[in-house]
Amino acid sequence: MESVSRAACPLRMVTCSCCALCRLEGKNADRFRENFAGVDWVKVPTVYWEHSSQEILTLEYVPGGAGAGDRVGVGASRRARRAV
Repeated sequence: MESVSRAACPLRMVTCSCCALCRLEGKNADRFRENFAGVDWVKVPTVYWEHSSQEILTLEYVPGGAGAGDRVGVGASRRARRAV
C-alpha cells in the first residue's frame, strides 16, 4: 500500500460517540452543501459515505486556519459584511 502524507490525503476521519449522530451530521453536511451550492465563498467538505460507517464519518480535507479566506479571495472585510 502506498504511503500518503497527511497533508496530501483528502480523507479525514471524525469519530462520533453516537451512531445516529454520524449519520445525521453527514446528512446535514450534504443538505448544507446543496443549499449553498451557488455561493462561491462557502465550502462544505464532501462526505465520503463509502468510507464512513455508523461510528466513523469520513470527510474531505479542507485546509483552513488563519488567512484561509484570504487565500481563496474572501478577505476579512468581505466575510464581515456577509456575516451580518
